[in-house]
Amino acid sequence: SALLVPEGSEQPLEVTVSDPDGDAMTVTVADNGSAATLQSVTTANGAEATTDDNGTVSIPAGAGEATLRLVLAPKYGDEGRYSVTVTAVDSYGPEGAATVGHTVEHTNRAPQPADVEALAMQVGGSSDVISFENMFSDPDGDAMTYAVSVDRQDVAEVYRAETSAIFIGKAAGTATATVTATDAQGATASVELPIVVTETSGVTDITALQGVGVYPNPVAETLYVTMSEAPATLSYSIVALSGATVLKSEDAAMAGGKLSIDVSALPAGYYVLRLTADGKGVTLPVIKK
Repeated sequence: SALLVPEGSEQPLEVTVSDPDGDAMTVTVADNGSAATLQSVTTANGAEATTDDNGTVSIPAGAGEATLRLVLAPKYGDEGRYSVTVTAVDSYGPEGAATVGHTVEHTNRAPQPADVEALAMQVGGSSDVISFENMFSDPDGDAMTYAVSVDRQDVAEVYRAETSAIFIGKAAGTATATVTATDAQGATASVELPIVVTETSGVTDITALQGVGVYPNPVAETLYVTMSEAPATLSYSIVALSGATVLKSEDAAMAGGKLSIDVSALPAGYYVLRLTADGKGVTLPVIKK
């Protein structure tokens, strides 16, 4: 008969052998899948059977029917068709054999989450680019897709790409981002990512840049940045959610009360504008359409 055995599981298998003449027998078990383990041997009359270091079972004469109890325990990655053959030889040489086929079925394992550390940022600041691929591994090597949500969007916003995201602090407080990975078979795992957003301190930091605005957003060609006060020094960078800096200027200048940035060559998607004016910084989300 044939058995179906999932990877990573255990399947008991019993095989009985007997000799019509009551002769002593030597029994061997051959498994081309290396998943079978002999657990015990009992005889009809209670006579003791012995097993040597090679797994060969010796059954004394007159023991009657002997039952071999095996366990099939295929490992993950053992998917395929295998067989176990039990061969009995009596003390005079004649032998008999029985073969049991078994199919090891693939068992899908869910993605495995990694340990994560809390994200800390200030109001108006941003996290580094967070790679979802670094937060999970799939033991079967399956491709994964990702979803992310934030429970308190008044505290932190998320801007994501296919396999990464960036978080921007909106108000002082704590929030939790939940990132979920789904493999090709639909198995899922989730990671909760704590987010701590703190107020900026002093008059020399981001609070002086709260008058910064960007428009239009989403933008197709030219992004305009306005500020409540014209700075003496101004620089910016636009960062993709992959972490790559796609536009940058160390010596930008405002004209007519606004800074113009040509983004027409950028692919559609989410970006982060990091603006520094007179040594003070602000981070703003930008959507390129």
